[in-house]
Amino acid sequence: MQPIAGFVRPNHMTAFPPPDRYGLIHRADAIAAAYSDNELHRACKQSLLEKVVRGTYVVPDERSPEE
Repeated sequence: MQPIAGFVRPNHMTAFPPPDRYGLIHRADAIAAAYSDNELHRACKQSLLEKVVRGTYVVPDERSPEE
């Protein structure tokens, strides 16, 4: 049986809301872009995001620690 498209939430955690001019992603912007608090929490647990302070996140640097 195929899922009904209107009832399936797309998985968009690989494309976060655009960061501000300092490279930060704010919770309010993520919520406005249809992310949930659970998705933000899961992204932090999976190291897709790092929490800077409450409600503010940054995408971790792709470089290795030796670089």
